[in-house]
Amino acid sequence: MDEIVKHSGKIIAIDKEIIKVEVEAHGACGSCQAKKICGMTETKAKIISVNVAKGYEDESNIDISKLSLGQNVELGMATSAGLSAAIISYLYPIIILISTLILTIKLTGNDLIGVLVSFSALALYFILLKKFWKNNGKIRFFLIKNT
Repeated sequence: MDEIVKHSGKIIAIDKEIIKVEVEAHGACGSCQAKKICGMTETKAKIISVNVAKGYEDESNIDISKLSLGQNVELGMATSAGLSAAIISYLYPIIILISTLILTIKLTGNDLIGVLVSFSALALYFILLKKFWKNNGKIRFFLIKNT
């Protein structure tokens, strides 16, 4: 079973399909005792949309109808979901970009054509990913519990 990364947050918007939760993301200064004095804090608020209509809302039988604005909740995300998102978003595009660049330059001998073809291949990858990826639009965060 995947390990679950947990974040606490506050509900800022509720729709029948999406619940928006504001989560405070802490940088390296987040737990430092002197962060208020030094002014170098890296704390930022992030808004995470949880798509409750797609089945990701419930790990512990939470009644969505009982949630309210301003309520504190705990969000979770499987670590494997983050890894697969990073691979799809970063690793595959880099492989496509570099391989098409090298192949096109070797075949044509023209650097400009190589750059144009590799960026076109990258654009095509993202267009096809958006159109055909089965999990597209499904947010992988889910509500764990009311806090």
